[in-house]
Amino acid sequence: MRKIPFSRVCLILLFGVAVGCSVAIPSDNSPLYKAYQERTALISEMKSFEREIGYRATKNFLSYSDRNGYPICYYTATTYLPHSVMDFFVYDNFKTGRAGEIDVSSEEQCRAGEKDVFFYRPEAIAGIGGTPVTPPMLEAPMGRFLNLVFHEDFHDQFNRSRSELPRAIEEAAAGFIGLEAARQFALNRFGKNSPEFQAAEREFNFYDELLPAVNQSYDELKMLYARHKEGQISQDQMNEERKAVFRKLESRREEIKKQNGMSSRVLWAVNNASLGHMIMYSRNYPLVVRVFHSLGDDLSKTVRFFLEMEKQIPDGKAIRAKAEKLAKVEGKINEEILFIMAKEELVVKMIEKRLLEISKAK
Repeated sequence: MRKIPFSRVCLILLFGVAVGCSVAIPSDNSPLYKAYQERTALISEMKSFEREIGYRATKNFLSYSDRNGYPICYYTATTYLPHSVMDFFVYDNFKTGRAGEIDVSSEEQCRAGEKDVFFYRPEAIAGIGGTPVTPPMLEAPMGRFLNLVFHEDFHDQFNRSRSELPRAIEEAAAGFIGLEAARQFALNRFGKNSPEFQAAEREFNFYDELLPAVNQSYDELKMLYARHKEGQISQDQMNEERKAVFRKLESRREEIKKQNGMSSRVLWAVNNASLGHMIMYSRNYPLVVRVFHSLGDDLSKTVRFFLEMEKQIPDGKAIRAKAEKLAKVEGKINEEILFIMAKEELVVKMIEKRLLEISKAK
């Protein structure tokens, strides 16, 4: 996950909590000491692999902090489905009550309200000029740890002085590339029968199976809320159908966890807020997979594809023109959200056009 937005560089201001103290390394009598030694050595090898697949060097994971991750709390109204995580910042600024971010230090504080809430404590976060190794990183399952390093380092490949990739495309790319890089690295470093590769494989399979289910549930809810808004169904009927969609996704997620040996992993509650967060990873994930396959399952070419795509972002005039067309279809939506939606649609079309060119060239 990368930090949103990048201009909010102060972690204390962003999250409303004190940052952890920077310390050299865990003390040698700490239970984390051995894990720190092993995993920082592994990070060094992972960064060598990153260079092989086209990453530039980053300042991430070169220091240590004792902070317990980065607490985030998003909320939405029970009938509002965010287009992406950006809604939490745009609507929060306008104080509409539709969606927003709450400054908290604990999950209990996050869940104190009556709205749909999503509490998340990522172990690391990109875009802060060098995210440190943290205790949650050292304690994370191996598959999660490997993915995390490649994922966050991918975010910091982009030149933030240029127009950014749409958030829902960059996160989908970071999601797939992080998982695939973890799998390839573990295979090359430890071998096919190793616990490390099997952990990376389980992590990959979990998200590869879960994200399409997230997309399906999101689409079902979007149609459900539209029916309610148009007066086709009552509030009570909407509430019952909404709960059924959430239960179905939760059931599918638990099934996927069990299939991949992850039954003990605790994950987010399914609601509008968590789907608003997850959709930025899932909506364009199938498109990123198509890019990978069209490039012969070559990870380095896939990395280069998205780095090159960032240089071709449509200008503001083209995005605004697209936003005006979307407004006629989507109805009354915040202009900034429309701009985000328009930019994403234009870049998706650019990617699809490029895939068609690649297909014709074969």
